[in-house]
Amino acid sequence: MESKAKQHPLGARRKGLQSHVAFFDADHDGIIWPVDTYKGMREIGFNIFIALLAMVIIHIGFSWPTFGTLFPDPFFRIRVSNIHGALHGSDTGSFTQTGDLDERRFDYVFALYTAPPHTHLTFEEGVRMLHGNRNVLDLFGWFAAACDWGATYLLLWPADGRVAKQDVHDIIDGSMFAKLAQKNSNSNNVKNANTNTKHTPQSNKNVNGNGKSVPTQSKEKGKSQL
Repeated sequence: MESKAKQHPLGARRKGLQSHVAFFDADHDGIIWPVDTYKGMREIGFNIFIALLAMVIIHIGFSWPTFGTLFPDPFFRIRVSNIHGALHGSDTGSFTQTGDLDERRFDYVFALYTAPPHTHLTFEEGVRMLHGNRNVLDLFGWFAAACDWGATYLLLWPADGRVAKQDVHDIIDGSMFAKLAQKNSNSNNVKNANTNTKHTPQSNKNVNGNGKSVPTQSKEKGKSQL
């Protein structure tokens, strides 16, 4: 799947909603199974509980609108080509109804709820954004939008409490997920290497009077010298 959408006639889009979820379609067959979502969530850094919770919420909420069948899919799968059907109310409107990312809308909303120079978003500003985007009686939209922002902040977890605009953008267009997965993979490799080093058997050595280590003589050699 291409990471970039075709250029919109009005120049409003660059990447679409399909790019946002492409990371979770690991085998690129256009179908995201619940287990794909779980594995993807684990790879980008969420613990088992949050990964399971996200899997349940996402696939129960978005399988039927995206799978394109009259009746709900019994396996709760999500079809990537219909992912625009998962768009919900009370969001920022950064995605159009056809699933295209509207860069100008993203910039506008970010500037509207952040303090100058509009390069970062605090948790409190994100909450104000949620309140500002609420639609009347849209309970599901409120819940989904809150989950989106909470997951984004928890995933990035900025040390200074401010999420960079570019990081938010990379979450929206999906490019951040591969970066986080690679970062976590490298971290796990380092941990495994350190663990293996700690458990590597060391050769037995004695220390002489000068503080220098010398090899330990075998018992057989010692007996032969008696």
